[in-house]
Amino acid sequence: LIGIFSFYFSTNLYPQILWFESFQLSSLWWFVLSAKVKVFSLFFTITFVWLTLNFWIARKVCDQTSFEPDLDFQTPFPALNQILRDLARKSSTGPISQLSARVFNALVMAGIVVLSLMLGLRAKAWWQDIYAYFNQVPFNIQDPLFMKDISFYMFSLPLIKHLHAWGFS
Repeated sequence: LIGIFSFYFSTNLYPQILWFESFQLSSLWWFVLSAKVKVFSLFFTITFVWLTLNFWIARKVCDQTSFEPDLDFQTPFPALNQILRDLARKSSTGPISQLSARVFNALVMAGIVVLSLMLGLRAKAWWQDIYAYFNQVPFNIQDPLFMKDISFYMFSLPLIKHLHAWGFS
């Protein structure tokens, strides 16, 4: 992990720092970097908390319900019923049921961290849209169809679209 960070720093971040310093704009580079880190941290934390909470609730519900090995599935598709019965039978006697709770929890938490990293890194690219949203200024020109200020389409709508897509991912 330290090697990956060192490689990334030496090939990407360090040349950028040198380039911005050559124009006496290092404060701009640090501002952009801190904005990206803040956005990543916020969305990583939101994703991590949300997924961990969902996992905790799912574990509590699963622990309270009893498993019935002869569970009868009643879907309108007989082939799907057979597949679900076979899957339930294999999961109750297969290698997955042999996993200890500790190993299972560790694997799920690793998956949660990976998903949180991916969604946080995806959101990191929106730092300009977020700053534009929080610092927007009205144009005082109304859209003739929806009667919204044009600034809505410039500052609010891009962030709303990002959040919508992120929420569904």
